[in-house]
Formats: sequence, structure tokens, C-alpha cells
Amino acid sequence: MKCVLLFSDKSSGSSALQRALVKHPDIRTVEKTRHFYSETLYWNKAAALLEMEQAEMRYSELPMSREKARNDLYAILRENLPDWKPVKDDKATVFEGWRFLCEHYAPIFFEKSPHHLHYTSALELIRQFDNENSDIDFRYIGLVRNPIDTLYSMWQRWSAIPEKSQFEWLRAHRNLLDFQQEVGEQLLITRYEDLTAGPKAIQRVCEFIGIDWQKEIGSALHRKSVQKWRNDNLFGFQPSKDVVEMAIQLGYDEKDLTVPNSLMWPIQRSVNQANFYFSSRFNTLKKALRGR
Repeated sequence: MKCVLLFSDKSSGSSALQRALVKHPDIRTVEKTRHFYSETLYWNKAAALLEMEQAEMRYSELPMSREKARNDLYAILRENLPDWKPVKDDKATVFEGWRFLCEHYAPIFFEKSPHHLHYTSALELIRQFDNENSDIDFRYIGLVRNPIDTLYSMWQRWSAIPEKSQFEWLRAHRNLLDFQQEVGEQLLITRYEDLTAGPKAIQRVCEFIGIDWQKEIGSALHRKSVQKWRNDNLFGFQPSKDVVEMAIQLGYDEKDLTVPNSLMWPIQRSVNQANFYFSSRFNTLKKALRGR
């Protein structure tokens, strides 16, 4: 059995990489989850259930209450494992449940939840499970992307203010490098930009996982969203020194981390935030009225 966990921040291309890899017949994801893109947030919920430290995340339902986490974990296991039943001990339930998922979706169980990288407690639990289940071959993929591209995508999708979201990006990648120190060669870091530049990077990922690369794996990856922000004259966010230094450590060039000044950026940011706020409130109200 193999378990492949994809670590990344949000809006870093993890869904595109997952779509590419699941074209291989040996790679499988959970069939049922209430989240998009086969994500489970399993180890974040495990940390909440076990009352471990949780990080604050903007534009997310995390952190989560213990009871909510228990209900969600039980739902994931019950809906994907026909014969699953909980045990009395919460930690045993978490560990046994993940093992059953690895067995059920063998030979290669694949999971990607960008939230995992933000919780050191979730990473601690993953590492502990890995150590206690030596018969499961764990492989970790760290997917990184130019922070400006990531933050611009989040800005476009959720009106997430880059000046604030950048520090979540920084936290996630600090955690990634710390995790790499613990697991060594079990983790492969790859850049989204390299995956979209040609087949070499995706071939390397396939080799790391232990599968044969096929032409269709990665054929849909494209460069349309690489440095898309350069064509937006209203976008004028410049990342902090710490973010730039982290990006350079991950292999990015300083010239690709410099955004031209835009006098309209403060106004554009405020307008988008207001539109997003009122749109969210309106959608919440519609859902409430439908539920009556």
C-alpha cells in the first residue's frame, strides 16, 4: 500500500495536479466528501477532535469545534467504508480510520487538502501515523507556487486581502520546510510553474510516487494562470520582505516577486472587499429563505 499526501497552500494548483495524477489507474481518492476536489481535511479534523492546537484561517471553516470534527470524521469514514464502525478511543478511531482508507483505496491512496499544511498539529499526527504503520509506503509532495500568483488567485476568487493572506502563505511554507527536515527524502517539493512548463516535472513526480508516466498525465497543465497579475493594472500588492525571502528560498527569482505600483490598488481593494461582503451576506440570506 502507498499513501500519497499532497501539501500546498490554497490556490497553488493542487487541484490541477490531482486531476493529472488520478488519470493513472492505480491512484484513487475518496469517493464521498462534502468538500470540493475530493478533499477531506481529515487531519485538521483529527487535530480538532483530539483537542490539539488549531491555527486561524481566513476564508475557511477552520478552526472547528470538537463535536463538529467528530461528526465530519465519522461521516467521511462511514460513507467511504461500508463496514466501518467507531471505537471508543478517539485517537484510535482517527488512526484506524485512516488505515482503513489506505487499504480500501489501495494500491495508492491519494489525498490533498491545502488546510493540512497550516496545522503543525495535523502534520504531527500524520508523522506519528507514518511511524506507526511501516507497512504503508508514505510519499509526500510539496507543491509550491509564486506567492504573488497564489495571492492574486485568492484575491480573484474570494477577494482575499493579499496584505493579510500573505502571512498564511508564509506560515504554510515554513511548515512545509520544517516537515521536510523531519521526513527527508519522503518529501518531494515541486513548483507549479515547472509542472506547466513541460513534462519533465510531472515525470519526476510520477517517478517519485512509483508509477509509470503516461502522456495524458499532465497534458492538461497549462501556463495561462502563470503571472496573470501582470496584465491587471489595478493590482498593486507588494509582498513583505519575509515572504519574498521565503519565495527565493523556494527557487523563485526576485524579479518575479516585484509588482508594479498601482495608485488605484487601495481603491480597488476596498471596492472588491465591499462587493464580496455584500454578495456573501446576500447568498447567506437566500440560503436561509430557502430553508424555511
